[in-house]
Amino acid sequence: MFLSVNEDLSVSAKGLIFEVDDVGILYLTHIMPGFSALAHFAFWDRRLRGREELIRKMIEFAFETYGFQRIETRVALYAVPAMAATERIGFVKEGRAREAVRRNGEWYDVNLYSILRREVLNGSEA
Repeated sequence: MFLSVNEDLSVSAKGLIFEVDDVGILYLTHIMPGFSALAHFAFWDRRLRGREELIRKMIEFAFETYGFQRIETRVALYAVPAMAATERIGFVKEGRAREAVRRNGEWYDVNLYSILRREVLNGSEA
């Protein structure tokens, strides 16, 4: 869940969600202001090819607006199209988390990726 419980026991949202022209969403969780966030993206029709530049522009907006140094993402090994799209967007593989996600009763490893501020902003604010 993307909620947090505050000291007064009230609940508040924990993350940022961007709607993508009624075709999908990009959302950021695990936000560390001024440092990093974990990115997730999904499209309702499950089509990723051709939308990489759209995702990259949204990531650029997040870097410029929230001052992140890095944005991370994780892709399960069974999600081959998502893995390829992640790499086309410009994320760099940093490693693997073993048996980190469960699907249909089986555990799968996930690849860990990141993209840095300077890689996206090309020196314009890096």
